[in-house]
Amino acid sequence: MATHGRTIRCSFSGAVDANGAPLYRIGTPSATTVNLEDASGAGLAGWGWRDNGYGAGVMGPAIVFATAGLQTLRIQPREDGLGIDQVVLSAVKYLSSPPGALKNDNTVLPR
Repeated sequence: MATHGRTIRCSFSGAVDANGAPLYRIGTPSATTVNLEDASGAGLAGWGWRDNGYGAGVMGPAIVFATAGLQTLRIQPREDGLGIDQVVLSAVKYLSSPPGALKNDNTVLPR
């Protein structure tokens, strides 16, 4: 996990690892980290899209679910002041690139 405070931790109701074992489960200490900055000292500006990778162009590990259908996501901020406008989980379309910029973005996806 990153050593700075600009992160959130995300847990899921049905995430599994490559072997099908529970991973990042709600109610356990396991969670994936989403860094609000792309790298240390990169700064924040307005709204932006993030993933669970750390560093410019770095993708985090894939999040896979044991079954299709409704999943529960728990988001835990590390510090006060976090605002979330939209959460997007994408298996294909936004898997390797976000729908908008990392800073000062106004993109809102339809439901």
